Amino acid sequence: MKCKGVELHQGTVSDDHEETIMLICAKDDIRGYAEDHKTKLTEKQVEHIFQRLVHKGSDYVMEQFWSVLECQVMIEESK
Repeated sequence: MKCKGVELHQGTVSDDHEETIMLICAKDDIRGYAEDHKTKLTEKQVEHIFQRLVHKGSDYVMEQFWSVLECQVMIEESK
């Protein structure tokens, strides 16, 4: 993905308008989620969760991604 010197955010579209970023996760998201759910995590636990998301998170997201994509294609097809 090529983007002209911009900070990448969810929804950023590539220069050729062929790709977009669908998900961004930061350690602060993990900390915030834990805090909202009154769960105490050590920094080691935050790191462990983050590394799991780095290595497996895209698999989890992709399972739902294809369902959402299929639904959107069917909606457009029915118009």
